[in-house]
Amino acid sequence: MSAFLSVKNLKFSFGHKNSKAKNILNIADLEILKGEKIFLFGPSGCGKSTFLEIIAGVLSCNEGQILIAGQALQKMNSKQKDFFRSQNIGYIFQNFNLLPYLSIFENITLPLYLNKKIKNIDVEITVKNICQRLGIFDLLNQSVSQLSVGQQQRVAVARALISQPELILADEPTSALDFDHRDQFLKLLFEICTEKNITLIFVSHDHSLKNLFDRSVSFNEINKVTEL
Repeated sequence: MSAFLSVKNLKFSFGHKNSKAKNILNIADLEILKGEKIFLFGPSGCGKSTFLEIIAGVLSCNEGQILIAGQALQKMNSKQKDFFRSQNIGYIFQNFNLLPYLSIFENITLPLYLNKKIKNIDVEITVKNICQRLGIFDLLNQSVSQLSVGQQQRVAVARALISQPELILADEPTSALDFDHRDQFLKLLFEICTEKNITLIFVSHDHSLKNLFDRSVSFNEINKVTEL
């Protein structure tokens, strides 16, 4: 079975060799299957979030190959990466990155403005279905400032799901939740990913979660960083 996401000889660093920068990423090989739920763990500051940003096309690698659904990310320009991300990737940020001057409904539907799939989506029905499952349908007209941390998290999940992505990248999304809310969130996220055959890369430093996933990957084992 061919990989849905394939990373080969990926290298990334901030700055330039002449400035004695440190290599942040040096990943020789990583393959993830379609629909697989991956737990990517490692200590804070080891480069996990940077890795997600490169997969999402927010940052560009210095060297290497990244294939997502057969598409070579490193061959795309910035505009092409933005379009590809809007079509295929949902991103759940650690700090949620909700816009305070927009309503909850507007925050959730924001990705659709860059997405041609909107032509095939009944936005009102799609938002209703997702938000009812997440328990936030009654909050759609509220502002971000009126929501609890747990509610903001569910809005961030709804925004990641609205464009029906092939891949979800989740960066420490449970770090602000207590045990009960964390487990409820993970159960719902897994259910949705399984139903839609969505590939999930879930980044965390909380090792207690790793047995819940199809596969756990130690970031320190795949990322062989060296000084430049």
